[in-house]
Amino acid sequence: MVRQEFVSSGVVVSEAVKEKTKEPTKFEQYYDFKEKLSAIPSHRYLAIRRGENEGVLRQRIDVASEPVVKRMEAMLEVKPASPFAGQFKMAIEDSYKRLIAPGIEVDVSVELKMKADRAAVEVFATNLRNLLLSPPMGTSGLSGSTPASGPAASARRSTRRGSFSRPSRSTRGRTTGR
Repeated sequence: MVRQEFVSSGVVVSEAVKEKTKEPTKFEQYYDFKEKLSAIPSHRYLAIRRGENEGVLRQRIDVASEPVVKRMEAMLEVKPASPFAGQFKMAIEDSYKRLIAPGIEVDVSVELKMKADRAAVEVFATNLRNLLLSPPMGTSGLSGSTPASGPAASARRSTRRGSFSRPSRSTRGRTTGR
């Protein structure tokens, strides 16, 4: 219930560390930043985490505590007529703020980081695959010939996709395609 509330209505908040904002940094756009946790792109979350690791930013996940505490009270069946209802409500609120919310925040942050890391690896793999599978000289062709002379000599030309055409053989100084 609490984890679901964090995921569905949580907001990623980043703030600048006062001592580090005196000179410009590459994290200026995240100095006073808020975005819904369910909508934040992975590259943006990773940038905020890098800013936090470099000591420029502080990051947290904010969730409205009142609806969660009310649901916890309903789940635990707090009876308003009970002489202990006030103490019970205070204990629920205190346990949420001190114990439950910080623990869930760390768990959700770790899950979000892992998800963002996986997305970054997928993007890298796609880019690398496209780079490695592209023709070595782009769209221009490549010609080559064997060092032999006479009837054994052959020439080849690569196509735009990187494969080679059928060899052509030399006949008295002229090449003919076969």
